[in-house]
Formats: sequence, structure tokens, C-alpha cells
Amino acid sequence: MNGARKSQMLAIVSLLLGILSVTCLCPLAGIPAIITGIIAYRRAHKLPDQFGGAAFAIAGLVMGSLALCLSSLEIIT
Repeated sequence: MNGARKSQMLAIVSLLLGILSVTCLCPLAGIPAIITGIIAYRRAHKLPDQFGGAAFAIAGLVMGSLALCLSSLEIIT
């Protein structure tokens, strides 16, 4: 049970960092959102009965990636 709470917490951190990176267009928050999202998703995908939060991890991963793409477009233009 403790492992599930830790993995879900990691997925929630990914989601919050993703939201922060999109709203502020801060790539420094987007990179950890992607990293924590990948780790949390892989754990939830491998052992779904022990770890949770796959949807939060995917959302954080997508938002972190979106923020990096948007910030790179802003730098280019």
C-alpha cells in the first residue's frame, strides 16, 4: 500500500509540474514533469495492482512536453 501511495504521489507531482510549465511556459518545470511522468507511468503500467496514477502521469507528461514545444517555438520566432 505504501508503494502505491508513493507512485501516485510521483504522478501527481508530474501533473502539477506539467500545469506549472504550461501556465508559465517554463521549460525548467517541463523537464521534471516529463521525467517524473515517465517514471510514474512505467511503474503503474508494470504493476497496476501496486502502483496507481497512470492517468495523472500521462497528463503531466503531455503538458510538460507541450510546454517544451511551445517554449522552443517562442525561442525560434
